[in-house]
Amino acid sequence: YHSWPHSQPKKHVRQGPFHVLTEISLPSVLIETAFLTNNKDVQWLSQAKTQQAIAQSIYRGLKNYRERWRKSREDGSLQASNQSL
Repeated sequence: YHSWPHSQPKKHVRQGPFHVLTEISLPSVLIETAFLTNNKDVQWLSQAKTQQAIAQSIYRGLKNYRERWRKSREDGSLQASNQSL
């Protein structure tokens, strides 16, 4: 979790019937980092250090999820393939 300076961060997972999540056969994630309708977000997203921070945060989150998923499979604690970790 990384606190973005302009948009309101959310700490929870939201699910919805988004085409990019429901209409493909591969595991998928929709990540919202900021809003292009917010001028402060646009300026913030234009900075290389911001882009690097976002990329690192996404990488760490996916890596953490994968590690937890693998551990849960080894432990036998994963009941269903789309169970939230």
